[in-house]
Amino acid sequence: MPDFENHYKTHADVVLLAMPGTPIAKPSLGISLLKASLAKSPYSIDVLYANLFFQKGIGDLCLLFDNSPSYTQIWEWVFSKLLFPNFEVDDIDYLREVAGYYLKKVKIDVNDENIISCVNNYKEIRNKTGSFIDSLAKLIVKKEPRIVGCSSIFFQHVSSLVILKRVKEISPEIITIMGGPNCAGEMGIATVSEFPFVDFVFSGEADHTFPKFVNEVFTKTKKSDWDLHPSIIDRKRAKKITASKNGVPYTQVVDLNSLPTPDFSDYYTTYSEYKEIPVFKKKRNRVIQIEASRGCWWFEKVGCTFCGLNPGDKNYRTKSANKVVKEMDTISDLFKPNIFMFTDNVLNINSFNEFVNHIKTNQPNYKLFFEVKSDLKKDTIKKLSEAKIMYVQAGIESLHDDILKIIRKGTTAIGNIEFLKNTKQFGIDVIWNYIWNFPCEKQQSYDEMCTYIPLISHLKPPSTLIEVGYQRFSEYFSNYRKYNLNLKPIKYYNYVYPFGEERLSKLAYFFSNVNNLGKEESINNDKLRNCLKVWRNNYNGKNSHPVLEMIVENKEILITDTRDCATNKNHMLKSKEAIIFKYCDSVTLEKQIYNKFEQEMTVEDMDSILKNLVLKKLLLKINNKYLSLAIPKLNNK
Repeated sequence: MPDFENHYKTHADVVLLAMPGTPIAKPSLGISLLKASLAKSPYSIDVLYANLFFQKGIGDLCLLFDNSPSYTQIWEWVFSKLLFPNFEVDDIDYLREVAGYYLKKVKIDVNDENIISCVNNYKEIRNKTGSFIDSLAKLIVKKEPRIVGCSSIFFQHVSSLVILKRVKEISPEIITIMGGPNCAGEMGIATVSEFPFVDFVFSGEADHTFPKFVNEVFTKTKKSDWDLHPSIIDRKRAKKITASKNGVPYTQVVDLNSLPTPDFSDYYTTYSEYKEIPVFKKKRNRVIQIEASRGCWWFEKVGCTFCGLNPGDKNYRTKSANKVVKEMDTISDLFKPNIFMFTDNVLNINSFNEFVNHIKTNQPNYKLFFEVKSDLKKDTIKKLSEAKIMYVQAGIESLHDDILKIIRKGTTAIGNIEFLKNTKQFGIDVIWNYIWNFPCEKQQSYDEMCTYIPLISHLKPPSTLIEVGYQRFSEYFSNYRKYNLNLKPIKYYNYVYPFGEERLSKLAYFFSNVNNLGKEESINNDKLRNCLKVWRNNYNGKNSHPVLEMIVENKEILITDTRDCATNKNHMLKSKEAIIFKYCDSVTLEKQIYNKFEQEMTVEDMDSILKNLVLKKLLLKINNKYLSLAIPKLNNK
């Protein structure tokens, strides 16, 4: 393990840790906000990026650690032996399964020799955790802090528990705290109840409750005198909350404009010492997280059935555009990021125009990454490009109307395809996943999708095909009976915690449906899987990916088509055919076409033109809606 003890000043009143289990290529927004919240206080605070320490300590094995599939809880397994030293479980098949996923991800042959090598490497990483935790705990205690805390996000719960346990063993008087998504609601109650070395958990957003807590601790000698927000929970409170059955307090910041600019300085101080970590050699972009909103405006109205990212109230809260722009300017001056990655669940359109104007005026050197809803119109997507938002993650999820309706996306299949078409035209790289096996979907939907997926092979394919997961706080979790689901913690937790199902259910964030009661019929996705594979292979192959592009000259349209499904390499559309094709540049209802051109063409003419364009596979028709699929060549980036 690295010798990192001399890299930090001796004393800190408060120490916060980013433990292994999260990617190291960017600083923690949550912890950086908490540090900034104490900037005007008399209390000193250190943020230790222990995830960087650990990855340097395991050397080249960090590439295995960083690329292993996190949903298998492998990052939790690595540290679990320190938390539960007497827990014995037969985990060889589990490790072989994780190794297989890793090998597929990094495109290495999945054979027995490589699997055994990975399994041995996982065990070697695990064997290094003891000395790492001991060294880290000694460093923390040497600083003589009054408070030590960890932020726990999804896959860093066990590593966070382990370090707090060790700190408490060395120095029992230190107050240990935890927060983050893994401490929200019932999970926070379970954490403080199961692990006595954790003094308090913060359920919800701690931006305001944390600095008040610190002040209470340092200004009042007796714990009984501390005035703590109900969402700050110790074991005594946990028992009362459990007995009351009134629900677990969860705090949310109402006014995001009241928040300070996050302080990322500790991360970049650490980065300067650890930038030779192999993971950093592969990821040279300087990415910083920032937020313009919390919650989700769509969740506030309806909400997708499978999303569990919004505990607490449904309130969607936004920062003013001016506040966000000032934060970006300050952070950019200090840390020179290449990319600002917005953590918002969905792009805040209301303040978007101010972003665009600022970017156009100042021409900064950074680019922006957002998560967006896939119902953005063409003019908005053009503005995204003008604002240097060159990467987006889109909530597409499916390309069938029936499935999109089931999961309450508020979008349509042809609308999603229009989104892919427009982002392609304006040079925006889209990341999206295809999700399958939702409750109540039908095989017919999959068969129908495979008839038109070949037509969009010139557009960005999904990154992967994944089976729906069931997250705590999602509609599926909260109303499982409505969907005839029988949800249990995913199997991987059984290799981490020595708990039975009831105790695990209170700690777990991820669940699976253990029977098929929620399925009207069994879904075979082989055909869809093959369609998506062909799409990805063609798009990402060594040769240039398929094109369907057009040049408009006067009243004629020349189309070049290199898709596998092409009926001709070149098409010339003239007169009425060209007019209708151009009119369907955005999703257009059949009746809109008839109403628009009833004075210029007969119904028979329009029927013939639409049928002919569909047969040429240039025009897509789904549920009496049409969309022309070609992209203007001059604007195609």
